[in-house]
This record gives sequence, structure tokens and C-alpha cells, in this order.
Amino acid sequence: MKYLTRKKHYPVGLLAAIIIVLLTLLSPNDSSSQIRSGAAFLKMLPGSKQQSMANSLTGATDEFQSFYANPAATGFARLSYLSGSYTKWFADVYNVSVNYGRRITTPISSRANFALGINYLGVREFDSTLRHRESATAYDVLLTSSFGVPVSFISKNLSVGSNAKYLHSELSNYTAGSFIFDFGALYRTNRFNVLENLFEYGFVSFGAAITQIGKPLNFITYETPLPQTYRLGAALNLGSHNGLQMQLTADYRKVKDEAGRFGMGTEISWGYNFSLRTGYNFDDNMLSKLSMGLSVRFNGQSNLVNKVVANNNALRLDIAGLEGNELFDASYRGTINNYPIGPEPFDLILPVLNDTLQNNNLTFFWEMSIDPDLYDDVAYYLLVEKNDVKNDKKTRLHQILTDSEKGKVDIFQSIAENRLNLFYAKDSTFTIEKEIEQVSHHLRHLTPGDYYWTVLAFDRDKHYLAATSRINHFHILYPDIEIDSIKFQHSPWITESDTQGVFEITISNNGDFGAEKILTTVISTPLFADKNSSAPDTIYQDIIPNIPERSTKILRMTWLSTGQGQYKIDAHARIIKSKTSFGKEINLANNRNQAAFYTIPKGSVTTHDTLIAYITPKTDHNLPFVSRVFFDEQSCSVRTSYFKKSERIFAPLKLLAERLERRPDLIIKLEGIADSAAGETLELARKRVQAVRTILLELGVPDVQIPLTGMKWSFSNHRRKTSNQDVKEERRFVKISAHDVNDDSEDLSIFLSIPVKTIQKEAVPLPVEFASSLRGFIPIKFGHLFINSATLSDSVDIEYTGNSIDTLIWRHSMLNQIEWMQKTGIYHIGLVDTLNRFFRTRAKLTYLDNLNTHLPLTVGLAEFNNLKPYPIETWEELFTQLKLRLKYDKNVHIRFVGHACGIPPNTVNNKYSNIRAQNFQDLFLREVSKYKNKDSELYNLVKNRLDAHGTIGRGSLKPFSCTINYEKLLMDRANFDSRSRNQIEKIFKTPTNASSRLEPFNFEKTDNKIKLIGDNKTPEGRQINRRIEIQLFYPQTKIHAELSSSPN
Repeated sequence: MKYLTRKKHYPVGLLAAIIIVLLTLLSPNDSSSQIRSGAAFLKMLPGSKQQSMANSLTGATDEFQSFYANPAATGFARLSYLSGSYTKWFADVYNVSVNYGRRITTPISSRANFALGINYLGVREFDSTLRHRESATAYDVLLTSSFGVPVSFISKNLSVGSNAKYLHSELSNYTAGSFIFDFGALYRTNRFNVLENLFEYGFVSFGAAITQIGKPLNFITYETPLPQTYRLGAALNLGSHNGLQMQLTADYRKVKDEAGRFGMGTEISWGYNFSLRTGYNFDDNMLSKLSMGLSVRFNGQSNLVNKVVANNNALRLDIAGLEGNELFDASYRGTINNYPIGPEPFDLILPVLNDTLQNNNLTFFWEMSIDPDLYDDVAYYLLVEKNDVKNDKKTRLHQILTDSEKGKVDIFQSIAENRLNLFYAKDSTFTIEKEIEQVSHHLRHLTPGDYYWTVLAFDRDKHYLAATSRINHFHILYPDIEIDSIKFQHSPWITESDTQGVFEITISNNGDFGAEKILTTVISTPLFADKNSSAPDTIYQDIIPNIPERSTKILRMTWLSTGQGQYKIDAHARIIKSKTSFGKEINLANNRNQAAFYTIPKGSVTTHDTLIAYITPKTDHNLPFVSRVFFDEQSCSVRTSYFKKSERIFAPLKLLAERLERRPDLIIKLEGIADSAAGETLELARKRVQAVRTILLELGVPDVQIPLTGMKWSFSNHRRKTSNQDVKEERRFVKISAHDVNDDSEDLSIFLSIPVKTIQKEAVPLPVEFASSLRGFIPIKFGHLFINSATLSDSVDIEYTGNSIDTLIWRHSMLNQIEWMQKTGIYHIGLVDTLNRFFRTRAKLTYLDNLNTHLPLTVGLAEFNNLKPYPIETWEELFTQLKLRLKYDKNVHIRFVGHACGIPPNTVNNKYSNIRAQNFQDLFLREVSKYKNKDSELYNLVKNRLDAHGTIGRGSLKPFSCTINYEKLLMDRANFDSRSRNQIEKIFKTPTNASSRLEPFNFEKTDNKIKLIGDNKTPEGRQINRRIEIQLFYPQTKIHAELSSSPN
């Protein structure tokens, strides 16, 4: 049957029943006066579980709609939830409810919960007047807000709560509304162990509430009191997380103006996933007392619901039913719930974000998490990562959390794979302080540095939740000792000490914590060195008391090394104690630094304090003492010139008498010679001896010094007749010899030459030799010897071989070489090696002295027609002066030059003069060889400097000559004795540029000089010309090309 409208029509009986129900639920029981409470809709609590367990949830916890029975249940609610119910009552009565709850933070508690609910009871349009009146509708809307909080200051197991509701009721054209309040309290025990073989945990909860407190509903003129209800309830919960679970509930309800009623409920579950429920209500007014229900839960990890349900949430479907009776069919209610099942949020406590710590024994604190499933447990993973990055998003922890949140990896597998990369990653047994709801764990021996940490809370089903702060960073203060640099400041001074220079070691504490007692060691190890260095050597080892954080310490130490070469310098610093017991470093790699350095040149450059830098050669031009008295033919008279200073430079016999007066240890022997070829007799020779003896006695010589036993006479060895008068003169003489009075040995010292003039040549600058022991490992690039005085300075390049300098020679500058003489010189050397390092020796002083050497020009005479020269008067003085000259003037050489008189032809004289010079040289060498042991230096000097080309014979081309300065002679005029003045006056009276004769010389007078020349016209002059001269000369080498070849 179709109707013009879509409104449904019901049988009269059924409509009557509906009206009765509506009147019961929505209207007062008495049409004239309301004596009992109405608003029966408020007695119908939403939720399938409520219905299936006979509304006995006043003492129950962990049910989302139970706050309608007891608002204190909100205080124990889960973190959040969303539920929706639909109830199909009998006929067209239906009920829809939506509820949402979540945890909020309030000033009084961080675990307060707030819930909102909309509960709608509706009746579809109906017509009970067979169209005599318009169709009617009826509905109730209940808006509920609930607030609950655990009363932690009394007990965290006690919760109180309240609901604030508004009821809007409409019946046909009649409406009414009222604000309603509920109050409740709920207490639950801690979990306890019970029946371990069947259950794991159990707990009991108790609740009490007063609900439906408010003003009556006012329909037109009639007030309908609210069903104010007093509720008491209890619940026993037993169960295992993955096994059997049971909940038994019991409620007592007392509605105002009604009798009290009991209700009981039972729920049996298996691991939360499937539940069966039943309840029985002892209310006689209920249409049905028995209720039943079932529940199925799907975890968010399930593939069936993971698209719409979060991983840590569950979707639960509830169905409840009331049995039917004669009037009504069975009614059903369905509920869908979405709620969290993983650990509840918690946060990290200590160390706080970016905390700075001064201890490496650290206790981590974090809030305790709660798993909302009644029989589940929460475990924790403490994850600590050591990382010096400054951004936690670059840590491995961040990567692990991010990848797992994005579903890329399983977080537990990722932790296992990264365990070695994390400082700490364990789900150890942690200390749980339930009273203060904190968890802690102590770690020891954390090394200093930067750390990142987090905690994962997870349940038995591996639902996990990271701490709210996610990742906290903390920093353990640490000293970080670093050897920044090793620098070597080489010593600029060249010495013989082991000092090489100064090392500058820069040590920094880059950390943020001061370091104490830093043991610093510096070791040198030869890399390429001489044999004096083979083993490592500790240059420095000491303890630095402290280095404050972020500061630098510079150590300076002297490097001492006996060897030469390249050395590796290894500097190492380590902390042996810090301000706290830990004091460890995060970075030990920078505690050591190495560098290679080279030693510096070593040795010395020295010379004597007083140095013979010049030699002034002085040549004594002395007149040889001719120990012969020559006579005229067939005469025995001694010429007056032999004993009177009238026509001679000196009177030989007079001079001999004077010398004998000073030598009483000598006696004189006389030997007279006659020329048999000229007819002279031995008697004449005897008379000549006697005449000389008489003259000597007259001159004051004691007769004991001229014994008669010492007189003899003979003929000349040359007996061939000749017409050459010069040759004849050489055969008529008396030879005088001196002998020791004791042993009769011949003594030539009495016949020392007579000084005439000493010729001083210009000082010869000698190459100044400096002894050097300089050695270095690095080759020398260039160097100079510097020498200075108060007014002069000079330098010379150093000659060197590779990396050593053995000898330094300074040759005076030609510009001012004489000016250095007898001045104090300040000398040092400066050099640069191939590493461009400059070095110098310390300045030293030396006095540049001059050495005067006196050598006689004439060292020997020879008889006429005799190749054997006379022995020299004294060898010792000659050798003394010669040694000085050869020692200091290292380039001068010696040779002997022979001269002859003008009697034979010059070709013979050349030969004779050379032979005489050679014979004298042989005699000279025999005398020198006597010094081989007692004065080896003299011996070697002479041996090495003797002219390798042999002696020289000059013949008669160069008679004996001596030049006297005229002005000097004039100045010394007054000093001559009276007996010499005749000779001097004769010289002065001689015209300039004229010549005259003064035995045994001829002399030539010029404006400035007087030159004496041996006279070959007299036997004495010829005797003087037959002489041997010593000559010092410089070979014509590159070094001495500028010097005279004949320095004496």
C-alpha cells in the first residue's frame, strides 16, 4: 500500500506501544502533574559495550563512552579516541552518538583529559491519527563535554571528573532544554600478579558518580524533573597481553524517586583482538534484562586497516543486542572506535637540550611512558650517538627515526644495523621510579664531545614512540690538545757548540675545558745524518701545569745536536690529569705533529791573537871581514891602511884588536904565505907573520892571545909564474884565524861582517790564513770573510767544497794593503746555504803585526882560484831569521848566487861562481840537516823552499855594491869618531857625479846617494867580490805576479 507521503503507518497496537515508550522516555508519567523524573533518554548510556554489559561501567576504566556513567573515567582515558555508535531500537526509534576525547595540558596537570559527545535519539515521523492531524516527530539531543584528571597530589590512581551537558528535547511542537552536570570519582589499584598460569596481571577499580544534576525540563507548564542518579560500581580486570583477558563489572544505580537497581557485566577477550560480552540488568522496568555483545579489534599494523588507521592505533568494532519480548523485537547497537594502543607520549628530561656537562659519568632521565592496553608493558630503547655535527638533522639518529616514520625501514632492524655506529643502543633494564614517573639509566666513561640522544618507548607488539623532544643534544666539556705547529728558528751563529737553534712549539687547547698537567715530549730522529747521530734524542720533556680552554701555549726549547743532517722532529702532548677525573680528549690525532729540519753549519774560524800579516824584509849590506893581510912584492911591511883609519872604510887589524879585547877566550894563529914563483922565500913569509903579530901587540892584543906556537909560514899553492899583477897579489898574504883557548877549535865569530847599511824594503802583505773547521749538511751557496778595523774594511769570497770550509785565506786589497799593518782587525765570516739561511761567526780580534827579518846579503867568501868558500861566521842567526821569513811568507823561496872577481875571463868566472854557490849550498844543507830533529819546522821549510832550479853563477858582472843615502850620512856626520872622519870628509869633498877610491871600494857620488863598489884592483876588493849571496824570491805564479821576484 502506497501513501501520498513517505511517512510510515503502523498498526494501532504498535503505535500504542511506541507512545508508551515515548511517554516513558520523554514525558512525565502523569498528565496532570509530574511526580516522577522524566527524560528517560538520559538513562540510556551510549556505546555498544555499555549496552552489552548492562550499563555496569561506573567502576570500569579504559572504555570510551563510560564517562556518561562516571565522568571520572575521562581522567583515565587514552591519549585520544574517536567513537561513533548507532542503535536501532524498536519500531522507528534510533540512537546516534559521536564522542571524541584527547589529553590536554592544564595548569594543574599534564595528564588531564577532555571529551566531547553528541548523543541523538530520534523517532521518525509517524501518524497515529489516521491523517486527522499532521505527522509528529520527537527527538532528544544531548551535548556533553567531559573533563577528568588524576588527583596526583592524593594518588595517581584516583581520578575525578565532571560533565557539563545540555539536553534539548522536542516532542512534536513541544520543546524543552536544560543544563545538566555530572560528577564522579574513580579509583583503580595498581596492577598485581594473579594466577600466573592463567593471567599475568589483575587490578580492581571502584567508581562513584552523581549524574543528571540540573533543572527540570519545562514542557508548556509542566516541569519534568531530571533522572538524577547515584551510581556505585566496581570492576575486576584479569588478563594477559597475548592471552585470556576477563572483566567483571557490577553497578548499583539509584535514580531519584525510583528504587535502586543492580547491573552486572562480563567481558571475555583473547589478546584484545576478540571479545564476548554479556550483561544482566535487575531493573524490573526494563523491557529486556539480558544483553549480549561482541568486539573485534584491528591493529594499525594490519594490512586490513593500515590505510585508514595509524600504525600505533587500533580500530575496534563493537556489536551489542538486547533480547526481544512479546512487544518488541530484539534491538541492536553498533559502535566503531579508533584509539591509540601504543606507548603514550613522554619526553626527555636530562640532559636537557644543548646541555653542557663536566662529567663523563652521566645519568639519563626521561619521563615514564604508559601503554594504554591494560595488560601491555612499556620497554625503552636508549639511543646515544656521538657526533660532532652541529645540526641534529645530520645525525644518524635523525636518519633512523625519519626513515622509520616514512615506512622505509623497520626501526628495530635499523637500530640493530647501526648499533656499531652508535655510542649506546640498548634496551637495558632501566631504573623506573613510578612514584615520580621517571626512568633513568647511568652510563659511565663517556668520552668528551658532542652527543645526541633519544629514547624509544615500545610495547610488546613493537608499537613504538620516540620522545616528544625527538633528539636532544648535549656536550661533555673536554680539553682538546693540539700541536698546532713546529717552527725552527735556526741560530745565526756558527759555533762549535751543539746548539742548533730554538724550536717554537705551539700547543693549543681547542676544547672548551681547561687541561692540567700536559706531558709534552719533543724527540729528534735522524733521517739523513752523519755517523755521530743514529738514535732518537729527547730534546724536551716537561709537564705544562695547565692550558685554559680556547687558549694557546708556546714552548721554546734549544735544539742541541752533535750530528749534522736532516732530523724529524716529533712533538707529542698528552694530558695526564685534568680538572675533573675524566679529562680525556675527543681528538687524539692532533696531539702529535711532525716536521723535518736541517742542522746548521758548525765549527770555527780562528787565527792567532797576534798575526804576522806583514813581513818587512831587511837586508844587511855588510862588509865582509877579510881575515887576510896582503903585502907588496918582496915586502914584509904591513900597510898602514890595515891598522889606521885613513884611507879605508875600516882598519881590519884595528877592528880585530878591539874584538879580541872582548874575547879573551880566543887565541890568534897566523900563517904567512910567500910567492915562490916571484922569488920570495919562506923567511919572507915568516917576517910577514912576525910583522902582523907585532902590529896586533902594538894595538893592545895580549901576547898570550897570539902565541908563537900558533905562527907558521909556507909558499902559496899557486906556483906557476905569471905576469898578471892581480894574480901575484893573491899569493902574498898572512892568513889570520881564531881558535878557542881550551879546545883549539876554530871560531869564525870574531870575523863578523862590518855593518854598512841595512836596506829595508816595503812591507810584504802576507796571505792571512784562518784555520777553519766549518762543516754543514746543507751545501754552501756563497760566503764571505769580513775583516774590519777602526777605519778599514775588506771582504773576500770564501772558497768551499760542497758543505765544508777547511782553510780561509785573506789577501789584502791592493788599494790599501799597507794601511792594515799593525792594526787590530775584527774578523768574522758570513755565509748563506742553499736553503737561503744566513749564518755568521762571532767577531774575533787579531792584531795584524809586522815581522822584520834581517838576512845578510853576503853569506860566504872564497879564495882566489879556490872553489871551496869560506865557512860562514855563524849559522844560528842565519837560520833564525830565515825560518821567520819562510814561516810567515809562505810563498817566498831561497836560492844561492855566486859571484867572482875580475881576474879570470868571465866565462871561467861564471863557472867558478856557480860551483862556489853550489858548494856553499851543500855546506848550508849539511848544517840544516843538523836541525832535522831539534827543529823540524826549519828543516822542512828550507827543504821545501829551496829553489828547485839550483844555484846561479853571476861571474864578475856584479861586484859587491852598497848604496848609502847621502842625507842620512850627512845627518850622522857628527856621530862618527875622529878616526873615521877623514874617510867621511873625503866622501863629502868628492864632487857630485864624480868617483873616487876608498879602500877596498870605489865610490860614486850623486845628488842623493853614495854607491860603494868592490874594487877589483885591490886584493881586498877582489876578496869581497868573490862572495856567495843568499837570495829570497817569489816564483812567478798567479798569486805573486805582482810581487818582486827578488824580495830581499
